[in-house]
Amino acid sequence: MNAVDSSIPTISGCPETSMVTVPLGETSTSVTWIEPTATDDSGVAPTVFRTHTPGQQFLVGTTEVRYIFTDTTGNEATCSFSVIGNLDFFYISCIIQLTIPFHCMTCS
Repeated sequence: MNAVDSSIPTISGCPETSMVTVPLGETSTSVTWIEPTATDDSGVAPTVFRTHTPGQQFLVGTTEVRYIFTDTTGNEATCSFSVIGNLDFFYISCIIQLTIPFHCMTCS
């Protein structure tokens, strides 16, 4: 009798959400990370599908990065994280004195 592999691959090193700054005047920036890895109890390295690769350009906003590891019997394990691209703003602090007159419309 043959045993059926029903366990999913074990992932290690799945990155956390990453916040990056897109330089002023640009629409994207290059982002790098250490790629996750996976092992399987069969001893055969799982195949990997990834939506993005380290060093790729990311636009302003939130992008989900996903890694799917599949073993030889089709069991899948997923690692996903977000890359959040924020614009780089230079803030100039100004002190503005604003006077708003108070008028009592319904004062008694």
